[in-house]
Amino acid sequence: MVAVGVESVAAWAAGVAITLALAIVFLVSSILNTVFLIIFFRRPALRSISNRFIVSLTVCNLLASWLLLPLVVADTFLPVWESASFCRAMDAVAELVASASVFATLLIAVDRFCAITDPLHYHMLVTRHKSLSMIFLGWLLAALIAVAASLGDLSGRSWKVCGPAAMTTTTDDPWTYRSYFVVANMVVSFTVPMMLLVWIYIRIYHAAHKNSERTRRNSLCGITLDAVTAARGPSRTPSTRSTSSQIVTNLRHRISNASLFLHKEESRAAKISVVVIVLFFACWLPYYAAALLHTALLQVGAGYASHQGRED
Repeated sequence: MVAVGVESVAAWAAGVAITLALAIVFLVSSILNTVFLIIFFRRPALRSISNRFIVSLTVCNLLASWLLLPLVVADTFLPVWESASFCRAMDAVAELVASASVFATLLIAVDRFCAITDPLHYHMLVTRHKSLSMIFLGWLLAALIAVAASLGDLSGRSWKVCGPAAMTTTTDDPWTYRSYFVVANMVVSFTVPMMLLVWIYIRIYHAAHKNSERTRRNSLCGITLDAVTAARGPSRTPSTRSTSSQIVTNLRHRISNASLFLHKEESRAAKISVVVIVLFFACWLPYYAAALLHTALLQVGAGYASHQGRED
């Protein structure tokens, strides 16, 4: 009896801790993202094309806070109740938020890629109409994935509200509609965007490095030309020679400062690239890996049960 009481208290404490943590996440995310949206719409100077993609990601974050998080809390802590419709709706909402967030992150990377690799033609490559079209297509694809997630039977779904049917298969073939969907979704919503992000940020780093090298060469040429012109003036008085010496000293100092600044810019570009890729990987790999693992375990169990049935 004492052991049971201790376990129940521990479970209650864990539930309270998780609820408080989720409540903090809800409040912080809601406040920060709402403040950003208010500032964006109240300040015309911030309504740039690049910020439109950030607004799209902000909307995804708000949907996750206001819609998905309460559903997760309800499914986790409320008493067990089964509803096929609610089960499909939760899957649809989860996939909508996840896919829209992934595509919004990818669009931000594409926008930065165009701005850094071809800054002279950026405003022709990414116009207001094109940016809105890309954002719309990202949300449309996420909506289609959400609809696809809601189809099929309940087998293979991980929500508690889906009931025991989620832990079984309705056919002898373990490869159900849900299995195909999970694999396809892993490829479309995670693997391909992840590969594109890595490629884009590698290209961004190389472009930043190339631009800094070009700027360094142009700066050195301009500074050297000024120094030579000053040193080879028509009159070479002692005052002029002293001035030339000062110019050479200043030249070395400016070259050193320019090299240090450009090196910092390259390091900053590399760090941003690594941070974005690592955060994307850390945020979304657990979600898609858990869905894939859940489906794989269900397939193994269904295959084993089918094999045992044939032997009997």
